[in-house]
Amino acid sequence: MKRLIFISFLAGCASLVDREASNYIPFPRYERYIYQDPDSNIFVVSVSTPESLYAALDWQGVVEYLKYDGDWVSVYRKVEYSLGGSRVVAYEGYIPYYPYPFVDNYRNTFSYSGNGVDLQVVCSVSLLDDLRYGVEVMYRESTPEGRRSFYRMFVFAPDTGIVEAVLGPDTSVISGDTIVTDVRNLHLIGME
Repeated sequence: MKRLIFISFLAGCASLVDREASNYIPFPRYERYIYQDPDSNIFVVSVSTPESLYAALDWQGVVEYLKYDGDWVSVYRKVEYSLGGSRVVAYEGYIPYYPYPFVDNYRNTFSYSGNGVDLQVVCSVSLLDDLRYGVEVMYRESTPEGRRSFYRMFVFAPDTGIVEAVLGPDTSVISGDTIVTDVRNLHLIGME
């Protein structure tokens, strides 16, 4: 009877062991992630790994510089605005993007305020099934010149990385002009 209980316990923990042993952000292993949108358009994300950074992901012109800090993947941000004909760098550096390793039901807000800028990153993580995690990130920034925001929803699979992504909408309001990007829904079809 004791053996049966022990075997049942091990079987119940198998997916947990698999999750714990898996690498959900293996970006340095691949040079390109190839995605497709619902209209069959191809969307290629290029990956590079400079020495000082964990990875740089180029989402076809929108580059994310990522660094792994032990419990976080941080993203590089440079926030600047015009003031009296000069450019002011209000913030430059890494801010928390999402926690790693992933923890189910995680939710946190990172805020920074100073030098004319307010930043806020809201991140949540949820286990979608036995092995995949959903990571939702909302970013907001405001300066004397205007506001910017973006939305990301990533689905991470073990030893693969991002298998699905929702990018946008991204919004910029600068000097009264508003620019809103389309939402992209992407599904991974290959890695190289």
